[in-house]
Amino acid sequence: MTNRVGVNETRSARAASGSADRPDFVIAMRAGGARPWRTYIESWALPYALIGAAVSGGVPILMPLAVARSGSPSAIGFVMATFNLGSVLAPLCGLLADRYRWHRVLFAGGALVTGGAVAAFPWAQNLPAMCGLAFSAGAGSGAAVTMAYLFVTGTHPRDEWPSRIGAAQLLYVSGQIVGLLAASTVAWVGIRACFAINGLVALVATVPAWRTARLPSRSVHPIPGPRLVRPRLVWHHLRSPFALFLAMWTLALTGSQMFYTVYPVFMARIFRVTPGESSFVYALVVGLSLFLFTPVCTWTNRLGASPMIQIALMTRTTSLLAIAALGYLVGPPGARCAEIAFATLQFAWSILSVSSAACAAHLSPLGEGEGMGFYNAAAAIGGVAGAMIGGVVAALWGYAVVPGVGAASILCALLLNRHLMLQGGARPPSREAA
Repeated sequence: MTNRVGVNETRSARAASGSADRPDFVIAMRAGGARPWRTYIESWALPYALIGAAVSGGVPILMPLAVARSGSPSAIGFVMATFNLGSVLAPLCGLLADRYRWHRVLFAGGALVTGGAVAAFPWAQNLPAMCGLAFSAGAGSGAAVTMAYLFVTGTHPRDEWPSRIGAAQLLYVSGQIVGLLAASTVAWVGIRACFAINGLVALVATVPAWRTARLPSRSVHPIPGPRLVRPRLVWHHLRSPFALFLAMWTLALTGSQMFYTVYPVFMARIFRVTPGESSFVYALVVGLSLFLFTPVCTWTNRLGASPMIQIALMTRTTSLLAIAALGYLVGPPGARCAEIAFATLQFAWSILSVSSAACAAHLSPLGEGEGMGFYNAAAAIGGVAGAMIGGVVAALWGYAVVPGVGAASILCALLLNRHLMLQGGARPPSREAA
């Protein structure tokens, strides 16, 4: 197994209590005598789902459309990059939660900031104002998402992590569907009304987020700052499998975000698909992907997290290449085939969202809060890079080029993950025990 350095006192206490011999990666949602997935859903998952409705449902459709009405493709990329940049604060949120037990403040505060920023966005009159609100929405959602992961990793044994993460993702994706369906009405109710609806949904989540936030039941000791910044320790972490995983995760999200940043505009310009239809298709595909979470847990239990990530990355690379080919060679007549390719692109997220979080928790040599914070920050960095690159590529060479460039980035992530698998990666329980 991976030699871990700098593991915090909490993990040492758990080892002393006899739980260190448990496999790092065990999926409990299995056929047969396993508990139903509903038993893994906790009360905090409801406000988490409401935040997902605004952030993952409304923002990806409404923000690009709002910016596209008054800006260039590069402006779309810049605003969406700023939105993802806000989530780079996730490690700080994890550190504050680990040290000061601010889980409730960060969870509810994240919902409040996100809702206010989303509701105010269509009233911004210039690019700096749009970027400021986008950054606030990203920072708030990053804090909330990081706390949601800590509610699992900080209060439950390791063998329940993947199942509880999967159950929370089910609710989050359900919220995303609601947000996408609300965004699909933009042609009828107007873009400002759609932003107001999504912002209100996140604001409504503030009170239940405060009331349902779970603090870790075990004692969490502050992590001394100097220990985390010593050059030798930092260098060791940079050479660790966790650092390789973060690099892979950043590249994977960079490639995906290139396409998602321009998705509604891309479908309108290349395939003549209206924003309402593209939002509805997005919601339909996300709804169908809900049925994948339970089998994904079973498959991940058998194969391990890293091989499942590999499958998802191969699927996403193929999907983006297919969309690029359809855009170049077919154009508007290939719209339905492009939507099918987009469906497979989104289905792969069901695999990535569960397996990547479990892999990060398995490989992290840091405190659990900081480890999950760096996991979310890597996704945010990928989102920033992908949004910027996607916007610039669209401005320089046209929207049709974006999926091909995104596929190239995911292919690099696939190669890095292959190297991580050769080092051991996150293996299934049977191999860990060996």
